[in-house]
Amino acid sequence: MRVLKYYEYISESTKSVSNILKLRDMIISDISEEFIESKKIPHIFLKDYKNYFDDSSFIDFLSKEHKIILEEKESGLASYDTYNTKNVFLYYPKKLMNQLLDCVNYKIFDEIPNLFKNYFASDLAHELQHAYDDYLSKYKIFNNKKNINYINNQKRLNDISNTLTDYGYDLEQHKIRNQYFNLQQEIDARFTQFVDEYDFMENGKKKPFEKVLNDFKYNNDVIKHNKLLKTRLPKLYKKLYDFWQNFKKETI
Repeated sequence: MRVLKYYEYISESTKSVSNILKLRDMIISDISEEFIESKKIPHIFLKDYKNYFDDSSFIDFLSKEHKIILEEKESGLASYDTYNTKNVFLYYPKKLMNQLLDCVNYKIFDEIPNLFKNYFASDLAHELQHAYDDYLSKYKIFNNKKNINYINNQKRLNDISNTLTDYGYDLEQHKIRNQYFNLQQEIDARFTQFVDEYDFMENGKKKPFEKVLNDFKYNNDVIKHNKLLKTRLPKLYKKLYDFWQNFKKETI
C-alpha cells in the first residue's frame, strides 16, 4: 500500500470520508443498543466492523484495535490518543446518563440513539478521521515537522505565560491557533465534520456547487476558512467539489 505524505491527505477520496461517517453511525447505533440492554454507558467499546466495508485500506484500518473509551466528565473535548494506545476518547456530562434513564423509564427507546448522536456524532467523526489518517501515514502524520513545531510552540507559550501581558498572551495564542487550524490532520477532520453536518440538498435538489462553496467559505464554524493558508485552498476546494460531484442523498 502506498504511504501518503502528510500534505497529500487533502486529496483523500470521497469514499473514505463516507466510510468514516458510516462507521461512526454504526458505532453510535451499537452503543445505543448496548445501553438499552444494560442500562449502562459502556466504558470501553470495541467491535469488528470489517464485514461491512469493501475498501481494502479501510478494512486494514479496522483490523487495528482502536477502542472507543467513554468517560463521564463535565468538561472536556473528545480526543485521539496519538502517541500511545491509539484509542478514541469520548467525554459526556452526568446529565446525559440522567436523560438516557428518563428515556428508559418512560419507554422512549427511539430517543436513545438521538441522544448519543447529539453528544458524540461530530466529535466521533473528527477523531475517527484522525485515527484513519494516522493509520494511512503509518503513524507519521502526527510526527511531521509542522505538527512537532506546533506542539513546541504551545509548550513554549505555556512556559512563558506568566511573563506576558494578557494582550501579549492572546496575540501569541492567536498565532498558535492559526498554526493548529492549518495542520493537515485538522483540515481533514474538520472537512469530514463539515460534509457530515452540511445539508447538500435544497428544495429536493442538490445545491449548485457555487452555493456549497460559498457556504463552505463563509457560513461554517468548523473549517476556520479565514485562518487557512492560501496554499491550502485549491486542493481543499477540489476535495469539496469531488465530494459534491459524487454526493447522493444516501451518501452520508
